Amino acid sequence: MYPIWNHYVYTLLNNKAGTMNATDYRAYRDEQVIRKELNKPKATKESRTSNYSYTATQSSKTIIATKEQAIKNTLLSYKRLNNKYLELNESIKHYTPTANIAKYGDIASHTNKKHDISDEIVKYENMAIQLINTSMMRLHIKDCLFKTTTLAHSDILYLINAYVDEREKISYAKSRRIIKKIVSLNIKIPTIEQAKKYLNEKCNENP
Repeated sequence: MYPIWNHYVYTLLNNKAGTMNATDYRAYRDEQVIRKELNKPKATKESRTSNYSYTATQSSKTIIATKEQAIKNTLLSYKRLNNKYLELNESIKHYTPTANIAKYGDIASHTNKKHDISDEIVKYENMAIQLINTSMMRLHIKDCLFKTTTLAHSDILYLINAYVDEREKISYAKSRRIIKKIVSLNIKIPTIEQAKKYLNEKCNENP
């Protein structure tokens, strides 16, 4: 009729030798509830602490991975800058005007009126200016890398030869090691945007 856990209480209430009134019974129940709460294992708190530690570790790994990817992107931008430099250099070296000029005696006449010789001069000058600017940006990046005292000299030379000048084949294992070192030591390497800013400042100094 009565649950097993309440059988003892029922016996006490009906025992003539030691009767328990309703007030005593409620006090007894309250005490049992308090004891149960005090004896409850603190697994919930430990679990929260464990989850927080896991989340913090994951966040730290994500931040490091993001920084490493940013350094990798910067190094690849050096390669793109060098490709542009090489293309401009080749374009100027093998440049031929698109305006066709025929010479009759001492008089030169244009066979293609759509291209004026002045346009060709402007085009050539623009390419030359772009080549100079690209060259100055590359020199600035090299100079900044050489001034990075926290990196080994051999690592600096590798970054310049493999990415800025592209004279050396990229070793992905070596690049990964250097990138991790740059991130762990919080080393600042120049970006293309910083090189452009440097170039603009130089142009403003000498308009």
